[in-house]
Amino acid sequence: LMLATILSTSGSTPTSALSKMLITNGGTVSVGTVGGGCMEGEVILHANQLYNSGKAEILTFDLNEDDIESGLICGGSMDVLIEPITKDLVPIYQKIKSLRDEGEDCVLGTLLSKDDTVEGKVIFRRSIGELDKWIIETFKNCSTTQLPNYSTAQLLHHSISRAYQRNETVRLKLESGEIILEPIIGNPSLIIFGGGHVSKFVSQTASMAGFRVTVVDDREKYANTLRFPEAVQTIVSDFTSVFDNLKITKSTYIVIVTRGH
Repeated sequence: LMLATILSTSGSTPTSALSKMLITNGGTVSVGTVGGGCMEGEVILHANQLYNSGKAEILTFDLNEDDIESGLICGGSMDVLIEPITKDLVPIYQKIKSLRDEGEDCVLGTLLSKDDTVEGKVIFRRSIGELDKWIIETFKNCSTTQLPNYSTAQLLHHSISRAYQRNETVRLKLESGEIILEPIIGNPSLIIFGGGHVSKFVSQTASMAGFRVTVVDDREKYANTLRFPEAVQTIVSDFTSVFDNLKITKSTYIVIVTRGH
């Protein structure tokens, strides 16, 4: 498989940054899109040409009236990374899926050599209890010498934090090439304070929409799995002290429907 990812956009573009498209051998799109039109056709063409090379490529598209033949004259520009997805990279994507399913945010680092070979993938996770600290969760085909000394690389740390805080891809030049830092936002979670009749339907609707639902109430008969079978967690606790047992991230939403709130 080849994976195309929109690294960055400026101005008006047909789709947003971080959009992805998987391309099989022969240039068949299996899932996703990077915007359609002749521009997407060119991405597919390049992916097919790169398939047996093991190389990656970053394409830049200017979508303006001077290039009307592209079929897209949105007026903006975009950078698209095309890279091979080999079997040895499957575990790291499985790990990312697991983190996302658990609602956990992370940053994926893709290390490119100077000759555009994908040297490896790294997952950076936030340290528990330290909002601006990052740890390396997984190395895949990377040696520690290929990255800056993590304990002293302030620029790398700043770049990881920037990618996460701004929800944008950051490209950082290294002596060996560059590392592309891509934020991965966990599936959204919803914490509902109050387990009354309104909460029952909010919980059901949110669960169908893909939220991981937690229900909090200070009465056991209103916060239990029988009443909220779709919730991933129900907590019986005083509302003022429950925050010690809650994990709140950028992808967390809160609804307050307590009695007398």
